Amino acid sequence: VNATDSLGSDTLAVSNVFDIEVESAVVANLAPVFNGPIDDFNLIVDVEISTFDVSLFFTDPENDDLTFTADQLPAGLELDGISGLIDGTPTDAETLSVVIEATDEDGSGTAVPSNSVEIIVVAGDAS
Repeated sequence: VNATDSLGSDTLAVSNVFDIEVESAVVANLAPVFNGPIDDFNLIVDVEISTFDVSLFFTDPENDDLTFTADQLPAGLELDGISGLIDGTPTDAETLSVVIEATDEDGSGTAVPSNSVEIIVVAGDAS
């Protein structure tokens, strides 16, 4: 920084050098949030399901991309970990309690629902 008097005299000029340090603010990453519950549902063996979107039940405070996992699914169903879509055709009659989780893109936070989803697959009519 240089300062000179209004008359432009070099004898009254002053200068000083200093450093400015700029630090980035460290913001803690917040875990995704579960906005459930996800209702239990019944399926029929060998009947293709309508695509079910589990991503609708999770949000991330920083809008990070999320990946989705399920601890188990009925045989014949698949969860796309990127989109959160479950689809397929169940092949076996069974009852499962499924836990679906979402993790944010840097892996530092996971949303874990407080309850599982019961999926019942029956042979024949599911009503």
